This record gives sequence, C-alpha cells and structure tokens, in this order.
Amino acid sequence: MARLNRQQVLNLTGGQPEALRELTEYSDGYDAVELWRVSPRAREALYQLVAFSRVPSWWREFHRWRSLEDAGLLEVLNRRDPATGKLRRMGEWWPVLTEIGWELAQELVGLMRDGRLD
Repeated sequence: MARLNRQQVLNLTGGQPEALRELTEYSDGYDAVELWRVSPRAREALYQLVAFSRVPSWWREFHRWRSLEDAGLLEVLNRRDPATGKLRRMGEWWPVLTEIGWELAQELVGLMRDGRLD
C-alpha cells in the first residue's frame, strides 16, 4: 500500500493539518487511499496524478498541446539538452501549465463539477 509522509499529506491537502488528525499514522507514513477518502482536495490532486500517469505519450493524447502552448496556457520543458543544445526526444519533454493555464483549468473544472458546463 502506498504511504505518504507528513509533508506530502500537507501539500496534497493545501496545508490543512486537520486532515492529519483524520488519518491513521503508520510507522512508514500515511495511507494514500485513506487520504483519498477523507480529503476532497487531496482526492482531486491524486485523481490528476492518476489521469496524468495514464498518458505517458502526452503529445499524442493531447493533440492540441501546441495550441495551448501558443496561447500561453502550457509550457513544455526539457526540450533541449542544456549541455549540447540538441533537441531531446519528445518522451523526455515535460508539459507544465502556466499560471493562467492553471487558473483557467481550475475554473473550468469547477464549472463542470457544478453542472454549469457540459
């Protein structure tokens, strides 16, 4: 079973120490499944982790990534080897939402969750 340390739990719950009181502490940390069950904020983060982990070839799955990048909503890191300047394989690239991209994504998720956006 996956265990998380105290700092990981706090990070996933947005720094809410009361979440720790609701969890059983084991010698090797806190149970990630139990955290999923007790903290909606942590559940959302862990769900995103699961979703992202299922897409190792993100550039194939998210075929509009260049549009998102051009719009300033996504940044793709690790394209070039810093030592040689050569372009790396796409499998070594890493997508990261920009601040505005993250804010927009959160707003859209909230609207979908509330049933105001199909």
